[in-house]
Amino acid sequence: MGGSVTPTDTTVAYGGSVTVEITADDCYHIDSVFLNGEYVGAETSYVISDITDNQVVEVFFAQDYYDVFVVVSNEDELLFFDTLHTPCGSDTLVSVPLFNCYSVDSILVNGVSVVGADDILIENIHENKEVIFYLSRGQYIIVASKEGNGTISPSDTVHTPCDAQILFTFTPDEGWYVENLIVDGDSLGTPAENSYSFVNIVSDHTIKVIFAPTVYIITSSIDPIDAGRITPYGQITVNYGEDQTYNITPFPGYQVVDVEVDGVSQGAITTYTFHHVDSNHTIVAHLMVDGVEETVVNEEIAMWPNPVESHCHIRIPSLNGNGTVELQLFDVQGKLILRKRIETNETEIDFSGRPSGMYLLRVVSDGNIINTKKVIRK
Repeated sequence: MGGSVTPTDTTVAYGGSVTVEITADDCYHIDSVFLNGEYVGAETSYVISDITDNQVVEVFFAQDYYDVFVVVSNEDELLFFDTLHTPCGSDTLVSVPLFNCYSVDSILVNGVSVVGADDILIENIHENKEVIFYLSRGQYIIVASKEGNGTISPSDTVHTPCDAQILFTFTPDEGWYVENLIVDGDSLGTPAENSYSFVNIVSDHTIKVIFAPTVYIITSSIDPIDAGRITPYGQITVNYGEDQTYNITPFPGYQVVDVEVDGVSQGAITTYTFHHVDSNHTIVAHLMVDGVEETVVNEEIAMWPNPVESHCHIRIPSLNGNGTVELQLFDVQGKLILRKRIETNETEIDFSGRPSGMYLLRVVSDGNIINTKKVIRK
C-alpha cells in the first residue's frame, strides 16, 4: 500500500537485465528501496543488469504530511502561534482558543480572506497552509446621564474596551448634592463619595446621577401662642438659595414687641425675609398686650444677663434708701406675677421654674414708674 512496482515478477535470461519502475500513490512518497537486502536509495527507476541469480527488490512507501501554520494576532501584537502536522489528503478543522474579551474578526488562509467564521475547515490538504486569525477586542458602551444641577464626568455615551475600568465622578453645583445614584436601573441611594467605578467591564452599562437642592429648615414660633400669628408657622423646608418671608400679625389687644432671628433681636417688626438661605434658622415673634411699653427714665439702671437662664441682677445706682423702690415683673399677657421691694442698690430676681419667653420688669419709685425693661427667659 502506498504505491506500485513494475514488473512485480518477471523471468530474465542469464546475464540479462531488467528495469524496475516504482510509482508512489497520491499522498505517498518512496521512502526507501532495498535490492537483495541492501539499501539502494529512494528513486523511481532502477536498472538491474548482468543478472546471474534471483533478484529481490523491496520498496517502502511513506505517507506525505503537510504543515498548517496557525497564527493568532490582534491589532497590536502576536497572541498565539502553533504548527499542525497534518496527513496529506485529510480534512482539518482549525480553531483557536479565544482569549478573554476577544472574538474572531477575520481569517486569512494562504492570503485569502474568510469572514463571518470563528474557525475554518481545510479539506484535502496537499500543501502547507498558513492560517491567520485576526482577533478584535470587545467594545462596550456606558451611557451616562444626570438630573438636576451638577455634572457627571465622563458624560453622555462612553466607549470602553472589554475588561477595562472606568471612573465616573459627580460634581453638584453649589447648594446641591447627589440625592441618588442609579446603575443599570438599580437605585444605590446617596453615595458615600461623589464617584463610581466600573471594573472588569464585560457588558454595556448605564449610570444616572440625580442631583437635588440642599434643603434647610426654618422654625418659626410666636410667644405667647394665642397673641397672634406668624406665617408660615412651625418648621418648613427651604431650598438652598431661596428667599423666605415671614409676616407677624398680632391679634386685637396685642402688639409686637420684639422679633428674634437666630437668637438676635431684630426689634418690633412685623415682617422679616431670609435672603439666599444657606443654613437652618429660627424666628420667634414676641407679643404683649397693648399699653405695656418699655420706658427709660433712668438710663443708669443696669440689668444682666439678658437673656437670663436662672437669675437676673439689677443695679440702681441712685437708690439712697430714703424712698420706696419696688420691682414689678409682668408676663407678656400683662399679668403682674412678682412684686419685690428693695432697699439696696443691687438685687436679683429668680427666674428658675418660670417658662421661657418675654417678661417686663418695671422699676417703681415712690409710686412713679422710672424704668421698664424687657427680659428674655431662655
